[in-house]
Amino acid sequence: MAKQKLMTNIELVAKLRNVADNYKTVYGLGMYGHLITDAIIDSKAKQLPDFYTAAKVKKLRTLVGKNYFGFDCLGLVEGIFWGWNGNVKDSKGGAVYGKNDVPDTNAAGIIKMCEGVSSIFTDIKVGELLWMPGHVGVYIGNGQAIEATPQWDDDVQYSNVANLGNNSGHSRAWQKHGKLPWIEYVEVKESKEPTVTTAIKVGSAVKIASGATYYNSTNKVPDWVLKKQWVVKSVSGSRVVVDKSTDGGSSICSAIDAKYLSVTGATNTVQKKTLAVGCAVKIAAGATY
Repeated sequence: MAKQKLMTNIELVAKLRNVADNYKTVYGLGMYGHLITDAIIDSKAKQLPDFYTAAKVKKLRTLVGKNYFGFDCLGLVEGIFWGWNGNVKDSKGGAVYGKNDVPDTNAAGIIKMCEGVSSIFTDIKVGELLWMPGHVGVYIGNGQAIEATPQWDDDVQYSNVANLGNNSGHSRAWQKHGKLPWIEYVEVKESKEPTVTTAIKVGSAVKIASGATYYNSTNKVPDWVLKKQWVVKSVSGSRVVVDKSTDGGSSICSAIDAKYLSVTGATNTVQKKTLAVGCAVKIAAGATY
């Protein structure tokens, strides 16, 4: 029996971008958009003790009361199909388990439900599921994916699809892709090549120009934001998401057009291996003092 089409691939990608760009998220195994509370931490720690170690639980406790939402890789996709809308007054962010006759499954199960599954990536369409053993993401076009992963930033984030030659920065090679049965696939023009329109990279410290507005909006960026420098969370063409201030005092997670931004710090300290006073840096896992 044919599955009910819930949205187009364009709408799916827009919803995924909305989660990645406009909400505070963290990877949470067994979660599909749950608000991070002591109750959900206790529940998941009891259910999945091997993943929810003391260190992981301790980190999650610091996010309680700050409107963070937890997703695992498949939970991100299922949550959207189940109606997740970022409702902070609902313990599941507005999602209803099993809504729209979308079953709860796992990575192996959902790829079996997909249509036109292939290991050849030259024919991939925007909005298709990306699969590798135990993990999924969604292809959003121009050599990029969105996925929930404990790797890199430990949240819902953009990554590059190495199968399409986009193997810089946060990237991975996937094994298969396929069309989700609840999605109506329409044609989308995209290059399938890494989009390079700016020197701004993930991790850049940037300053926002006076008179700037938020991306695709007429709302002006407030003066207090203009006075600070911000660390870039993601880049997709001219759409740049800035998150934390370089002084560590603020977080805005907002999309800004690249034309309003100027780099003030190192763009990638891992690749360039150069540091200067004022650089925004990230400390690698396993680092010691």
